[in-house]
Amino acid sequence: EWDVFMNEDDENYPLMNKLFAIPSFRQRYLAHVRTIVEEEMDLDSVYALIDTYAALINAGVEQGEAPYSIGKIARISFIKDPDGRWVEVAQRASLAGPWWPED
Repeated sequence: EWDVFMNEDDENYPLMNKLFAIPSFRQRYLAHVRTIVEEEMDLDSVYALIDTYAALINAGVEQGEAPYSIGKIARISFIKDPDGRWVEVAQRASLAGPWWPED
């Protein structure tokens, strides 16, 4: 599950550690996130995009290359949609969480 304070305790994210430790910055950040979610986020557009990708998958896509990882930062691949267009598919660990087995 995604958390707006994800990685705040992770030593690999020192800026987040320091900023979120200051109550006024933490509250301001949370207020901005709340504004984005409540006023700017268009769920209809998000759902439409999900439906588009689901339609591609249902129609069958051709994998162009096996996914490769950039360390534990991202996993990337390219697929060809039914119309022959190449589409980059990426999974960022900072957004989607880890894809590797936990130690």
